[in-house]
Amino acid sequence: MPSVVFLVAILILPGIPELATAPRWCVLAAVVPFIWYFNPGTRTRGHVLGLLFLAWCALSLAWTFNFYDGLLQAGKFGLLGLLFCIGAARRDLNAVWVAAALGAGVNSAIMIAQTLGWDGLPQVTLPAGTFYNKNFAAEFCVIAAVGILGVPRWRWLVLMAIPGVILGQSKTVFLALGCALILLIWQKNKVAAALSGAARNFGRRCTTWMLAAMPCKASAQSTAESPPPAMTTRLPRKSSLRFTR
Repeated sequence: MPSVVFLVAILILPGIPELATAPRWCVLAAVVPFIWYFNPGTRTRGHVLGLLFLAWCALSLAWTFNFYDGLLQAGKFGLLGLLFCIGAARRDLNAVWVAAALGAGVNSAIMIAQTLGWDGLPQVTLPAGTFYNKNFAAEFCVIAAVGILGVPRWRWLVLMAIPGVILGQSKTVFLALGCALILLIWQKNKVAAALSGAARNFGRRCTTWMLAAMPCKASAQSTAESPPPAMTTRLPRKSSLRFTR
């Protein structure tokens, strides 16, 4: 699987339509079903939800105006579902993230060369690496950068993906990287962890108090809404009270 990830990261075939996307989907279509067949894994709720989504995609082909294009898109979703199954069946994805970081490093090197004036690959926006579009290249690089941060031994490979993130100059990519770094710092910071634990404890206590107060509130509300009891108490027959005019 890591070799497939690296190949998909750098594959481009100039001279054909969709030179950057079609070869990648062809490789996935040829390899992913066999990998999934020998690594079926276990079924979870995520698998069931994905299967329902694919079933809806197949059903929507009944009323689409462009059947062949819809079938192609449904097949792509099916490949993505198989990739999810393969990833869920693996104990760790360290090798996959290392391969993705290496692929991002190759794209970063090509993007640097394209920025300096090299024009060996066709591109719609400068610089695009092997993705033909700089936004796609930057998105792949930021995914690889965030993923490799979770592999302590190979964390230094993030330096290979950072140039592609910067040269892509995509606001969406910068936002995604910023959110990932905030979550990482929040997880590693002891003060933030303590505040998070205190917030969780406070939330649990508030929930407990609310649950405990609900019966009392319901009782008070029922008492307030019920009519007052009738005055049926009578005085005894022999009473010492006397009324005068």
